[in-house]
Amino acid sequence: MNVVSRRLELLKLEGFGFSQAEVVKELGVKRACSKWTVYSDFETRESWQPTVQSAMDAHCVLLKVVNRYEQVYRQASFRTQAYFRYTSTHSDTGKPLWNTTEQETSYTS
Repeated sequence: MNVVSRRLELLKLEGFGFSQAEVVKELGVKRACSKWTVYSDFETRESWQPTVQSAMDAHCVLLKVVNRYEQVYRQASFRTQAYFRYTSTHSDTGKPLWNTTEQETSYTS
């Protein structure tokens, strides 16, 4: 089970955008294993990843990837909208942080 949990964590960290070196460092500390063990997991992932993720069908994997992309895109879009709503109403002057006119866009401080 230790091997499976380490590999699942590897996939999770990689999915969050961590580089291979960052994943190796993190798992080496967290799972108390050598960096070579984690590098070996990266090298042999073709054999274990489908089993660990319970996705033997390539079409199923593609659907999971597309779904994950859509979820990430929606979250990023929502957070961007929330950020601009917040910044447009919370400035030091009580005015929006930007003023748009037909001639130019200026940012006020």
